[in-house]
Amino acid sequence: MTTITKQNLAFVLSAIGRAGFEERPIPKLRDPWDVRVHVAQTGIYGSDLRYYDTGRIGDFILTTPIILGHESSGTVVEIDSAVENLKVGDRVAIELGVPCRHYNYYRSGSTTCVPTPFLLLRHHGMTVVVFYCGPIGVLCRKVSKVYGAKKVIGVDISQGRLDFARSYWAADDTFLPPKKLTSVETEMLWCEQLAKMIKEKFNLGEGPDVVIEATGNFVTKKGGTYVQAGIGKEIVDFPITIACIRDFTIRRSMRYTTSCYPAAVELVASGKIDVKPLITNIFKFEDTKEALELVRQKHENVIKVLIQGVQN
Repeated sequence: MTTITKQNLAFVLSAIGRAGFEERPIPKLRDPWDVRVHVAQTGIYGSDLRYYDTGRIGDFILTTPIILGHESSGTVVEIDSAVENLKVGDRVAIELGVPCRHYNYYRSGSTTCVPTPFLLLRHHGMTVVVFYCGPIGVLCRKVSKVYGAKKVIGVDISQGRLDFARSYWAADDTFLPPKKLTSVETEMLWCEQLAKMIKEKFNLGEGPDVVIEATGNFVTKKGGTYVQAGIGKEIVDFPITIACIRDFTIRRSMRYTTSCYPAAVELVASGKIDVKPLITNIFKFEDTKEALELVRQKHENVIKVLIQGVQN
């Protein structure tokens, strides 16, 4: 069993652009249902860099120092009196949200979320277009295939990421947008032209049933569904008139519903989805800054970067 020490080394973001290592007291168990986990690996997500560089994501604003890192897995090292489904030594994945159980919005099963993209695919035979071939985009495509999508198309400006999506069997086909034509007057008109290219290239007719991620608004067919699954620019131009005319459903997916996390764990544990090929780089804990910088550089051959936990 991992030895519990009185102090714990943490990577703390104290202000915008300023982060470093600090010794922090190990938190005490405060609730009978609490467990303590020794973190083995933590993945870097875009929100980590967003907080580091800007100090905010929408309404979530950095006002006090925070410990970065939320995509973690590890081993249970301590449990409290009411815990029955876990024991010391169990390996676990950590759900990043702690839901509030006092308001109807959260008691209904929401954790600031709507059903995630793959829950929209309960009936088979849909056509799905996913914009962006990073970790989230690739997994959205992979899960769409597992849930029975007829055709899944990946779109990205990086040929390397498109190649990875194909090799990972996360796309039936891929699309690399051409460079913007100087003759096109506005970004909106260019997006409309790209949408036409995609529909013609892949014989999508009026468009796909589901579009996931950003910039795909013009592609969605009448009555289809557009899911904003990624965090892009805070303010963007959005063709609201087209959305109204085409009567498509707009969903956002900041996190997920209560059933999604167990479903995701089951997909990985059962072998239906192998996440190991997504891991391209692993850093020691003391090299956390170097890991963040690598992600910031956005190399097309870097998919998922992990940081090892503190080694006791």
